Amino acid sequence: MLLSLPVSLIVVEAAAFRLSTREHAVLFERVAPGVPVMVTVGADAPLETRVAFELAGFRLVTQPVSVEELLDKVETGPSALPRLTF
Repeated sequence: MLLSLPVSLIVVEAAAFRLSTREHAVLFERVAPGVPVMVTVGADAPLETRVAFELAGFRLVTQPVSVEELLDKVETGPSALPRLTF
């Protein structure tokens, strides 16, 4: 049933990632092409981690995060973020 419903936003906690950033970007693009993916990170997340997520095309938001903040990032965020080439 859930697979038949439309998705307009995916939110994932960075700590839940088990694959590499690139592998997750490929996975999300295959299962939900064109759907924005927000990754939540802690305030103490290293700069290298943040940059890796952004270069892979993910939008970052610092925890704790509210629904309003997520929606604001999606509505006002850049329309074309860098994406990996497959």
